[in-house]
Amino acid sequence: MVEGRRRREKRVFVKELLDQAFRLDRVGISHNELARLERHVLVERDLPVIIDFESATVGGGSNVTQVANGLSRLGLKLPLGALRGYRRCLCEDAYREVLLFFLDQL
Repeated sequence: MVEGRRRREKRVFVKELLDQAFRLDRVGISHNELARLERHVLVERDLPVIIDFESATVGGGSNVTQVANGLSRLGLKLPLGALRGYRRCLCEDAYREVLLFFLDQL
């Protein structure tokens, strides 16, 4: 019971973090430092909040890739093929493939 709850909480957390990164990509803002999750993501009410935009740039989108690299530093495998596809189009279908790859690991 507790293990199932923890698993669900991890999945909600990772989904919300990747969703925030995807929204930033969609509006063309690149945070540029999200591979270091421990320095640029706060946890508020058990949910992630991306902070510290001093190095952010406009006109790009690599936040999902940055978060993916941060998640890999925490022990999750990278969906290399899905990330390549995402980088080409920054589209929702490619994003979902990246998201599902991570969620399936939790």
